[in-house]
Amino acid sequence: MKWIGQSARQLGDGYEVLYSSSKSKRNGAGVVLDPQWKEAVVDVARRNDQLMVVKAAINIISSIVERKNVCGVTRGQKRKEQGM
Repeated sequence: MKWIGQSARQLGDGYEVLYSSSKSKRNGAGVVLDPQWKEAVVDVARRNDQLMVVKAAINIISSIVERKNVCGVTRGQKRKEQGM
């Protein structure tokens, strides 16, 4: 299927396709977005028929958990015992 122009179309089940293509060229660029990602899109910059930049605002949650080895000692405890 070939869509000409620079736009977005709704697909079934909440999916959306962002595309950029012209009549004169054979190929274009397109991205299909999942419904949960569709809400996170902040900006779409269509540079040309082969390059699109889709910016999304997402929340990243990161955590670090200190693991214990087989003896039940953490790395921090082991370093203290070794005088490091």
